[in-house]
Amino acid sequence: MRERNPNGEKIYFILDRGPSNKALSVRELAKKLNIEIVFLPAYSPNLNPIERLWKFLRKSFIQSVL
Repeated sequence: MRERNPNGEKIYFILDRGPSNKALSVRELAKKLNIEIVFLPAYSPNLNPIERLWKFLRKSFIQSVL
């Protein structure tokens, strides 16, 4: 991301609170690259677009099995 936006403007990443996203190494690298991490609130799948895809895939899979 920083290579595509080299002028130093702040970049925002919106992430869930998964353990890998909260790792110290991730936070340190983000700070070094002037990237701000914004965490989604806990238990808010409605704010995480990938959750809609997982819901659709689960529903499609269940319908295809039955």
